[in-house]
Amino acid sequence: MNFSRPTEQDERMIEKVIALASDAISRNKVGVAALLACGDEIIVLDHNPFADTQNPLDHAEIVVLNKAGSYLTKCSQEQKSKLTLYSTLEPCLICLLAASFVGIRRIVYAALAEDANQQGQLIKGMTARTINPYLTKGEMELIPGVKREQGKALLEQMGIFSSAE
Repeated sequence: MNFSRPTEQDERMIEKVIALASDAISRNKVGVAALLACGDEIIVLDHNPFADTQNPLDHAEIVVLNKAGSYLTKCSQEQKSKLTLYSTLEPCLICLLAASFVGIRRIVYAALAEDANQQGQLIKGMTARTINPYLTKGEMELIPGVKREQGKALLEQMGIFSSAE
């Protein structure tokens, strides 16, 4: 896994997912949102619909990837290399591998897994940074902690913030 610094565009896109997640929280929904973009173009922006579906697999990233399915099928590998997945929370193992499987190589996120309490983590101690690179289909670029304080505030509003650093 490669780690890079965020661009101004990354910060603008993260602000969009944070705004959607904040809106979801205000409507008593799960405050995790994700966005798939190609450059400045937003392909899909959505949030975790668990409050409505009661489906524990409906993570924001999975919902976005599913909605972008036909778009992704039409993309060449070169086009996919220009895609970025943005999320308010560090993707869990399932979401990270799903993104990798469909050819997304760049993921930007706000809050880190360790910012969430144990109930907010899929596998305790397992983060995107510690995933075995052999589990992913090729090299991935991760940009963690973009607008992290705002991401942590979302976790706190949902009651899953861990103050242990």
